Amino acid sequence: MPADFELEYPAKYGFLKEKSKEIYGNSEMFDTLLYCGEYGVIDKADIESTLRWYKDIQEVLKRHNIGHALWSYRDMDFGFTDERMNSVRTEIINSGKI
Repeated sequence: MPADFELEYPAKYGFLKEKSKEIYGNSEMFDTLLYCGEYGVIDKADIESTLRWYKDIQEVLKRHNIGHALWSYRDMDFGFTDERMNSVRTEIINSGKI
C-alpha cells in the first residue's frame, strides 16, 4: 500500500448490524455463546472513522452479548496504544467498557 493511502469508514451502526445478523441469529437459534477474539482498526483509517468503527462494533457486541477482545498490535498497523489513538482512546474505552 502507498504510504499516503487512507481509509474512511462511512457506515453507521446499521451496516455492522446487517453484516452480523446471520452470525448472531444462528447463535440465538442454537442457544450458543459467541466470542469475537480479535478486532481493531488499521492505522490507515482516519481517526474519526476509527472512532466511529469502534463505537459501532462495540455496540453490536454489547447488544448481542458477544464476548470480545480488542486487537492491539502495538506499532504493527492496529495499535490501540499507539500515539495516534491518544485523542480518542478514552472515548473508545468508555463507549465499549473494554
